[in-house]
Amino acid sequence: MNLSSSHSSTTKAQQREDSKSVSVTARPNYHEPRTKTMVNKWVVLIGVDVYEGPKVETKKDILGKPIEYECLHGAVLDIMQVKEHLIKHMGVKKCRIRTLLTAPWDGESTCPSDGPPTYDNMKLAMQWVLDKAKEGDLVYFHYSGHGAQATTVYPTLKGNQGLDEALAPTDANNGGKYLRDVEIALWLKKVVDRKLQATIVLDCCHSGSATRGSGRVKFRGIPQTYKSTEADKPSSIFIDELLAHGIGRADDEVHEGSILKDSVLLEPQGYALLAACQARQSAREYEDSKGIWHGALTFWLLDTLRKDPSRARSTRNLYRRVSSMIQSIYSDQLPLIGGATDRAFFGIGDIAPVNFIQVTKIYTSGGKVDCVDLDGGTLHGVDKGFKYGIFSSTDEENTVDVSGERLAVVEVIEVTQQKSKAKLDEPVKKGMIEPGCKAVLLSVPPKLQFRIGFSNEVSAEVERLFLQAWNTVPTQRRARMRVLARSERLPVTFIISVNNAENFEILDRDGVSLPNLEPPLSPLPAKDPTSSMRLVYRLEHLALFNMVKALENPDETSAMRRAFEVTILGKSIRRDFSDIAPAKEHNGAYDLNHEEYLRVQVNNTWKQKLHLVVFDLQPLYGVTQVYPSGGDSEPLDKDQTLVVPLRMKIPGNFEGTACVDTFKFIVTPEPTPLAVLELEDLCDAENARKGSGSNNPLQDMLDGLMFGLRNGRCEPIDEWAIKTVNVRTREISLRR
Repeated sequence: MNLSSSHSSTTKAQQREDSKSVSVTARPNYHEPRTKTMVNKWVVLIGVDVYEGPKVETKKDILGKPIEYECLHGAVLDIMQVKEHLIKHMGVKKCRIRTLLTAPWDGESTCPSDGPPTYDNMKLAMQWVLDKAKEGDLVYFHYSGHGAQATTVYPTLKGNQGLDEALAPTDANNGGKYLRDVEIALWLKKVVDRKLQATIVLDCCHSGSATRGSGRVKFRGIPQTYKSTEADKPSSIFIDELLAHGIGRADDEVHEGSILKDSVLLEPQGYALLAACQARQSAREYEDSKGIWHGALTFWLLDTLRKDPSRARSTRNLYRRVSSMIQSIYSDQLPLIGGATDRAFFGIGDIAPVNFIQVTKIYTSGGKVDCVDLDGGTLHGVDKGFKYGIFSSTDEENTVDVSGERLAVVEVIEVTQQKSKAKLDEPVKKGMIEPGCKAVLLSVPPKLQFRIGFSNEVSAEVERLFLQAWNTVPTQRRARMRVLARSERLPVTFIISVNNAENFEILDRDGVSLPNLEPPLSPLPAKDPTSSMRLVYRLEHLALFNMVKALENPDETSAMRRAFEVTILGKSIRRDFSDIAPAKEHNGAYDLNHEEYLRVQVNNTWKQKLHLVVFDLQPLYGVTQVYPSGGDSEPLDKDQTLVVPLRMKIPGNFEGTACVDTFKFIVTPEPTPLAVLELEDLCDAENARKGSGSNNPLQDMLDGLMFGLRNGRCEPIDEWAIKTVNVRTREISLRR
């Protein structure tokens, strides 16, 4: 694979010189990033190609064997190129960058550096940020080098058999220490406490399971697990500092034998994390056709940023393209994200997420692209016969031009759990479509559409107004739905009716009015011409919500049904559950009061590792991923137990009433991005349209990026499982 497409033909030397509580609340109100601010940007860049030879006793692994630290070839160049981009395109001043580099692996040139990346220098650079940065400033930390693993020196955090993830400084085998995850976590906690906004990029392996590479590919990880010694143990002062900053509290869960999933870096709060790979995967670096080495994560991160340097991107959608490009080359390296991933990457403000299906692989025949893989499958609601328009990955997240060039039209011909294969209507030249291109839903086969009917209370004139509005809605917004003629006798999803107040009313297929629509939503007068348009969008939203709510694997024989257990341990007013009490189930839901916690235990009973994600289906018809925070999923080892505390809250517009949240606990054998299932609540969606039909073709284009769920349950597959927990939350005054 040639990775030099975005680089000039300069020499290597020239390039170097130039170069876990879940609070159940409504989603935040997103706003555009500010373009003019008074904040400063502070950067720590660390690149380790060369590891010092031992002049003192070498480190030993758990078997007593000396640990070998093989030199890398692309880490220093990574950092030089990141530094160049930050200065030229992201407004970072040189005086606010601390660069720690070794000599390049080949010794061909020297690189400007503030010192070697020793353990002590890395700690000093991190402290420099804390000393200099002010409230509201931005912080960027980028490490390229070996990742390492060691027996834990924090047994109260990780159990006696736990392991510490670490970064390996250049002097790791020459008297220096590993920079462990808990040390980094404490630094990040201080960063967040000072109200700084941090972005962390780790281009290294997360575990010691990688093997060293050879030839044109190397792995960024030490394959041996270091056996920690007395000299590595933290001081009592450091332990006290951890406790003072809320790390290692008495209520934190300790799991014996924990490895990556219990790393304090994986559930970040207040900062965004982008890492090269998942647990037990390998972070690769490549040698391109010109003999230049690059870390895979850093290369594709820079490649994506360079496509439009002035554009603000969220970490989440930046990750989508980076991940697709890496996976198109190596399917066993999936980057990892976590934390505040809707925040602009190393920028200010949140960018409203646009969850979309994208191209992950292309197939060519005769020099032309004729088929593609999409990262939406059965679990995402994709089915055979769905048609998508393919658009460039460089389209703005929130400024896509609906009249922009459509690269191709594809039809889904094969579907599995995580992905689908689609055939182009007409082949296109190689290079026009790449992994990361966005797929916009165009049409759904009639038999898979949601059906909408009219009740007898709807007059012919009101029906005419509705159909007139229906025909003006962009095709991609109507792709999932079909309005039945009165003469058709087919099962329906929704029934449109008119109540005694002459307002539109939406009924389910059994003729029962849907709850929680009016109030807080505004009524839709049937004779108001604008109401019909608003009703169309409301119906589409409700159809998507109901299909997520009905999501289940209907195969009664599926072994995955026994893959995990969800147990309700109790409820509490306190987060530490010191006052835990039984949670009682009544009419299919557990009763809690406003701001109480529900303690939920998840246990992996499967024969292998699983990946967990939890969604909250909210009373106002919104779908939000509540666990893990920001990341795609949480890995659970065989027999591992995880406790998820859910803090229940009543939305402001539900004051004085009770409301029900439905939690979907979904597990898959492999990491499966499911953010495409998210849906803002209906109240926010309608407020965004200011009470009228959308006249914004741009927004219609973005809405078309959402997934297309079928009118029915998912096909039986033995590759995922789901469990549902309903929680009824009441004001204390309503308590029985």
